[in-house]
Amino acid sequence: MPLSEEELKSALISSGAVFHKSHDAIIAIDSSSKIVFCNGAALDCFGYNDQSALIGEPVETLMNAENAAHHKTYVARHLSGHDVPIMNQLRRIKAKKSNGQLFPIDIHVFHFQAAGERYYVAFIRDMSEVVAKEEELHQLAFFDPLTNLPNAVSFKNTIDEICSTDSTFIVTVLGIDWMRQINTSFGFQVGDEVIKAIVERLRAEFVNERFVGRFIGDQFVLISEIESPEQADNVLEELQERLRRLCLSPVSVSETRVKTSITAGAIVVPEMASTSTLVTKFAEMAYGDAKRHARGKVYRLRSDRLKELTFTTSLSHWLQDAIQLGEFFIVVQPKVDVKSGLSTSGEVLVRWRRSNGDMIGPDVFIPAAENTGLISAIGRYVFLETCGLLGTSSDLAGRLSKLAVNVSPEQLEDDTFCDLVESTLKSLSIAPSSLEFEVTETSVAKSPDRVIANLKRLRDMGATIALDDFGTGQSSLTMLRSMPIDRVKLDKSFIDEIGSDERSFTLVSNAVRMMHELGYLVTLEGVENREVHDMSYALGVDETQGYFYSKPLEIEAFRSFSFDLRQQT
Repeated sequence: MPLSEEELKSALISSGAVFHKSHDAIIAIDSSSKIVFCNGAALDCFGYNDQSALIGEPVETLMNAENAAHHKTYVARHLSGHDVPIMNQLRRIKAKKSNGQLFPIDIHVFHFQAAGERYYVAFIRDMSEVVAKEEELHQLAFFDPLTNLPNAVSFKNTIDEICSTDSTFIVTVLGIDWMRQINTSFGFQVGDEVIKAIVERLRAEFVNERFVGRFIGDQFVLISEIESPEQADNVLEELQERLRRLCLSPVSVSETRVKTSITAGAIVVPEMASTSTLVTKFAEMAYGDAKRHARGKVYRLRSDRLKELTFTTSLSHWLQDAIQLGEFFIVVQPKVDVKSGLSTSGEVLVRWRRSNGDMIGPDVFIPAAENTGLISAIGRYVFLETCGLLGTSSDLAGRLSKLAVNVSPEQLEDDTFCDLVESTLKSLSIAPSSLEFEVTETSVAKSPDRVIANLKRLRDMGATIALDDFGTGQSSLTMLRSMPIDRVKLDKSFIDEIGSDERSFTLVSNAVRMMHELGYLVTLEGVENREVHDMSYALGVDETQGYFYSKPLEIEAFRSFSFDLRQQT
């Protein structure tokens, strides 16, 4: 017949199985705190070979100094009927092994009465492996494995903490210059050793800083407390000198000596930002701006520059969707044939009106499009829209002799652009001679052989090529010898003073004559008044363009524009 619950309990206790087969250490003490029982797991846990080494010994033998000092007080209070915090609660404390080593344990203590005596029993578990794993995970989560510096997570936690105070701080992101070249020249192992060597110098130089950590790669971050924002410039000047001294001597790795420098970008908190997200973002923007404009120095990002950078960043995102949203549109600025006084051609330009109605000028969005790699997509759009105006179904096709479009360096470096031109002209039955492609000197600089080959291909199709902004570059005359061009457009800067300065007039006149002798047509840009218009005859230019005739017009306005300018001039 099965045993009752009480009989089963008594049998288990009598056999000792509950105590001696347990993986947990079990220790019992009497009211005088002497050990009266310990199981085998307790001997293993505390590093003893035999029960005789513990039975009768004060339990403080197994305690750390702090717990041992308070133990008797806790027992006395409990015996007198007071509640004490050590009873019936699972706690983690440090215990002491037989060799004196402290180690973490989880302990649960309860008491019972037997034969009129009060006893205390502790169930104990060695937590050394668990704590070691927790510490390992903490190290991985909050510290950089290469340098053992606090990592980006620790930086965020620190920023969260300081942003909750009223104190003022400088947050500086700094990086080792030319690390890519170091890794390429000497290998990543040497690169890592350079980083570690610089870290040791940073530790020594900034030992009193609030925070020194590794951000990512060769980037580090300092957090310095200051008394007020007005103190920031002086502190950053001192920081620049300290970083300069830090890099005075080369880093020696094996047989390699590597010369280094450091670039840093800084913001003042909370003047510039008051949350960890914004502090991180703006500090990185400060560092990026420093790398572009203040390499090897400490650069402070201020609010006016931050507005510019924030707008540029937003602009990049807006550009991604602008074509799909139909925010770009084309305008045409008429060109005037000087001899006839008629305008049968024009230059197609791109404009951007955001869906909220804001206009963004080409001087702003064109550089942004070039930086984000979107300029080819915009150029493709302008070209196709231009072909739409020249197509046989367009009401302008019979009235226009030529339309000019600007071509970016990226388009000219891409062989598929010529394929697009050829297939589009063929499919829309457009005469290639009705297209003029305007290019600049910088279009050729990056890949001269490929660009010149593609220009020749466009010219062989029957299109004309114009060199735009002539006179603004450094090697215009050299370009004229190698580029397959039909027309030169003199930049507005050429004519700004021809009405008041005889030497300017002579210079432009000679330039026009030289272009004609080389077989090029000449267009004069930026004609803004009657005086310059009249001079265009004396100068001998072939074509003029400017606000005197018309500003760039949207397509509907261009359709109704008067093509005979002789009556207006």
